Order: sequence, then C-alpha cells, then structure tokens
Amino acid sequence: LFFSTIKGVYDLTIVEDEIKINDNFFKNEIVSKTIIDFNKNYWFTTTNNGIFIVPNIAVKKYDLHVENATISCVTNFEEKTIYGTSKGELVFLNKEKIIEGRIQLNDKIKVTALGVDLNGDNLFVSTENNAYIYSFKSNKIITSKYFINAKQLQFNNKNELLYTSFDRAEVLRFSSFQLINQKILNKKRAYNSLINSVSNDLYVAYVDELIKYDENYTTSKITIKGEQINAIDIAKTNNNVIWIGTFNKGLIGL
Repeated sequence: LFFSTIKGVYDLTIVEDEIKINDNFFKNEIVSKTIIDFNKNYWFTTTNNGIFIVPNIAVKKYDLHVENATISCVTNFEEKTIYGTSKGELVFLNKEKIIEGRIQLNDKIKVTALGVDLNGDNLFVSTENNAYIYSFKSNKIITSKYFINAKQLQFNNKNELLYTSFDRAEVLRFSSFQLINQKILNKKRAYNSLINSVSNDLYVAYVDELIKYDENYTTSKITIKGEQINAIDIAKTNNNVIWIGTFNKGLIGL
C-alpha cells in the first residue's frame, strides 16, 4: 500500500488492523500520484520536480558518512560492501550497511578500482598514484606497483587479476603479495572489460576495437557486419547473454 503525500511516498503494510510504515521515499518531494505498470515499475509524479521511475522498490538510500569526498568505486565481498572515496579512504560495511571499519590510505587521493580475490583473502586497491593489497585476515596492507590507476580489477576462475587502465590491459598473478606472473594483453586504452564466469572468456573494450580472449588468451576480434565495435560498457545477464553498450551502434547482444 502506497500513500502519496506532501512529504514523499509512504510504503505501508496493514497487519492485524494496524498500519506499519515500511519505508518513506522522496521525503523532500510533494508526490501527487503513484502508479505501478505491467512491468512492475513504480511511477511517482510530483508537483514541481517531474516524474520518478523506480524499477525496484527495494532500492534503499543510506547515509554513508562521506565528508568532503565522493564515493569513487564499490565492490562486494560475501555479505560486505566496500567502497573507496575520492580522498583515498576505504570504508567497510556489513550486510545491514553499518560501517564496520575505515582505512585511510597514505596518498589520500582517488581510489579508482577495487577487487577481491577468489579466496576472499585479499582486497586489491588501485588509486590514481598507487596500488595496495590489503589482507582481511591480518589487516596488513602493502604497497604494490603493478595495478596503478585501474579502470577495473577483476579475477577469473584461475584467481588471476585482470587489470585494465588508460594505457593497457594485462593479467597478473600474485602469491603471498608478490607478483609471480604478468601477461600483457594489449598496450592501449581500455574502456571496459568483463570476465564471463561461465566460460571464463574475457572481453576487453579498447579505444578502437572489442576483443574476446578465451581461457588460453587466444584472441578474436568482435565485429558487426565487418565493422569494428567501439564499446563503452559490457555486462552479462543470467541467461548468459553478453550485452555491449556502444558509442554509435546502440546495444548489442552476443
């Protein structure tokens, strides 16, 4: 049950003739009407700020206490959420989104990417000027030089780290915080990447082409009717379709 009010929308439940307030959305808006369409999208009309369309009413807003900074990247680990800020801080939240800990990195600059290895032992942190590996078990953090200013940090099923940045894409393997193997895939700007967890294929969107690598890193160039694909985003849905967002060819499903 939804009530549209001058102080937002109230999500209500009636239990044994008592009204329970589940949530209050858009508290600063005068909401005039609430509509649920056939796709279960929620439409909220306001008197002076247009229409809000919400595809999932379970979306929550949390006060994460970020002062004089912005959240620059986020990753999940088991039931925890970890985010980095533009001031070089790492913040750890539990499943209730309560802050469990903070770490201020030495360089105090933007955290660009985060990734947790497959074993859940270590957090890999990339900033604009440095790279770090943080051990969840020992709370030890060390400095690295191998994945600075990353766009993305992802692990494949071999526990190898895919590192993409403004000038390269490469695969790194670590043991006890030490680099033991490094494979450069390409030395040019990478916009985005995706590891298919089912096939372990790797997709990298470079500045001028989209490349697929199999688990042995054999390459194949993906084109549409012989034309190159300039991709800006890559995602996989549950039916194992790879979706490519492009600069000028719309959305492509592979």
